Amino acid sequence: MADLTLLTDDELHERRTSLRQSLTTAANLVPTPSTAFFEKLKQDIDAATAEWIARRS
Repeated sequence: MADLTLLTDDELHERRTSLRQSLTTAANLVPTPSTAFFEKLKQDIDAATAEWIARRS
């Protein structure tokens, strides 16, 4: 990776723009998770929270 401190403002701007476009393209390729995924995630978070509270009590 190039030393970013050596780049000009214009080069940094160009690099940011390029990275943003790449990340946007990559994000568009990833399918949106199903509702079940988010429900399971919430259950896992709730279970971890309950375990944390139980251990702290």
